[in-house]
Amino acid sequence: MKYFIKIAAIILLILSNFGCEDESLPECVQGKLIGYQSCYNVNVIQVLSGSLKGKEIMWEGEKYQNVVQYPGGALSEDIIYFSYRFFNTEEDSTNSNLICPANIAPLAIPMIVITDYSTENCP
Repeated sequence: MKYFIKIAAIILLILSNFGCEDESLPECVQGKLIGYQSCYNVNVIQVLSGSLKGKEIMWEGEKYQNVVQYPGGALSEDIIYFSYRFFNTEEDSTNSNLICPANIAPLAIPMIVITDYSTENCP
């Protein structure tokens, strides 16, 4: 009987160490703030590292790769490290009450919500 208990304990130990990964931890991403679109109240961020995939855009005459947008007040930092989730139109708001001129279109890039950020390292 002791032999079976030892075997079961070893199996449980192995499974607890290798059997699953904690996917609830948010990924940390490094990004560079490239601009702010006040009309739509969004920050435009180029993703520098991490698996977050943005899109290519032209911003003030320059082409940027892997760009996302984040609604909220203008960020003043150049480089930020952040955790995120994707924007949910039913739950989230851009807090923009402005009517934008016809020559300013919304950006066709993924919108995220930053859940935590730092200017020095991953939160």
